[in-house]
Amino acid sequence: MTAWGSAVALLLAVQPHVVLTFQDERIAESSALVDGGDVVYTINDSGDSARVFAVAKGSGETVGVTTYSDDDVVDVEALAPGPDGDLWVGDIGDNNHVRDHLTLYRIPRPGVGDTNVEAQVYELVYADGPRDAETLLVHPRTGRVYLVSKGILGGTVYVAPPQLRTDRTNVLRPVGSTGGLVTDGVFLRDGKHVLLRNYGSATVLRTQDFTPVATFPLPAQPQGEGIGISGHTVLVSTEGARTAVRALPLPQRVVRLLDGTPTASASPVPGPGPGPVPGAAPDDAGKADGPWGGNVVPLALGAAWVVLLVLGIRAFRRRSRHTP
Repeated sequence: MTAWGSAVALLLAVQPHVVLTFQDERIAESSALVDGGDVVYTINDSGDSARVFAVAKGSGETVGVTTYSDDDVVDVEALAPGPDGDLWVGDIGDNNHVRDHLTLYRIPRPGVGDTNVEAQVYELVYADGPRDAETLLVHPRTGRVYLVSKGILGGTVYVAPPQLRTDRTNVLRPVGSTGGLVTDGVFLRDGKHVLLRNYGSATVLRTQDFTPVATFPLPAQPQGEGIGISGHTVLVSTEGARTAVRALPLPQRVVRLLDGTPTASASPVPGPGPGPVPGAAPDDAGKADGPWGGNVVPLALGAAWVVLLVLGIRAFRRRSRHTP
């Protein structure tokens, strides 16, 4: 294959494709995403009622709306699949850091049609004071609940007690740190890694200590917030009416982590690493490794503009002092 042919093949391998486009105008701020086989589940950002939408892949038509509470919700931001098939809904947003507690709802996996269900309701509070968060994680085997706060410069991973109680407030305790502006996340199938996203990239972290092990760019979106996983495929959504859910393959190095295959960098024997993983993106496709992932360039440009502005103001002041 020629160099041009290789470049084209690489581009096609990592090109995201549209899974569906939301047709329901009620879905105007998709803030979370869970893969459900033939459907995806999503919720709106703050301002909506207590409901979950089931949307068919392909057509983008809403095939079911599940109402899980008659009470008003404050700021629903997150969804997470549970190990027993249940779906968890996180009323966890707190832009002003003023909420005295957060609320999680555990509901049966929604089906087709409009239904009302009775949810198990859990109240939570942070051990170190209120935080804004948009990410809810539920371990695929143990069911342990985690939240990730959303800070501009960095976030914190919090863990709930092993068994949540409905008769009292459950305390969330910090267990790790992350990069900034985390808008959603999901456990990978091995339970040993989580996938977190911000507005431009996704990062895989080890659950043991929440150390990042791989970062890769996500498709450009107006305000990308939701992320889900389907096998070796990542699904992402964005706020806005009639927006698209896009899919892209996990990079090969991430797939090897899940399959327990050593990567080239981790191999104790010199020489080439394992061959390509079918259906996975090449390792060098749009690499964005580092704590800030795909946000390095815009952050650097922003910092440069600030420095130039400060220098310009200082020069203007010096010139003003010497002007007769």
